[in-house]
Amino acid sequence: MSALLVASSAFSQGTIFEEKRTIYASESSLGVHLHTSGIGFNYRYNKYLTGFTKRSYEIEWVTIKHPKEVKSYNPNFDNAKSYILGKLASFSALRLSVGYHKVFIGKQSIKGIDIAWLYNVGLSLGYAKPYYLLVIKRIDLNSTLLQSETFDPYEHNITNIYGRDNGLRGLFEGKFYPGIHSKFGFNFETSPYSDGLKSIECGVAVDYYFKEVPIMALAKNYSLFFNLYINFLIGGKKTV
Repeated sequence: MSALLVASSAFSQGTIFEEKRTIYASESSLGVHLHTSGIGFNYRYNKYLTGFTKRSYEIEWVTIKHPKEVKSYNPNFDNAKSYILGKLASFSALRLSVGYHKVFIGKQSIKGIDIAWLYNVGLSLGYAKPYYLLVIKRIDLNSTLLQSETFDPYEHNITNIYGRDNGLRGLFEGKFYPGIHSKFGFNFETSPYSDGLKSIECGVAVDYYFKEVPIMALAKNYSLFFNLYINFLIGGKKTV
């Protein structure tokens, strides 16, 4: 009987009761964000409201590609750079949002898994940077030069486009597109350390801009972007 009590006490102190003694105040994390239209990075700060609920504050930067973007090459040059035929702008967005996280399956030990559902809503500020191409211009019968230009469907085609220009060209020539953002997902927190945070998150994200974003010249452009995403987060927790 005494051995049973000792074993029971050790089990309690090493698993469930270990978690109950730890009361967290906040947590912060950095993440790498992959979604069906691009990539991104984010910083998240969570404030504990109760042991199982958190208020979330997040800043996130993502690239957003048009679904019709396809890489092309000029077949007349072996070292030609790849480019997107018909692309007018490279689009990215800065998202600022607040949200709510609710743990519905909690860790039964320090090596367990927390599973939470979450939603975030906020603002999204998009930026469309002009996409420059290196275009082959003929000077005379024996010589040509490369000139940097944005895509013109009446002048540029696969025979006279050499490739894309430097990605920084046109960095400060773009236009801003304000909008709103929301997402819903599930977070799986797996850190084996009481003060650590390591999680994988997956869900759906929606961005709506108040004007249509002109990314492509030869396809329909949109103001609404719907994406599936997966987020890899690492950070730490602070106790009360």
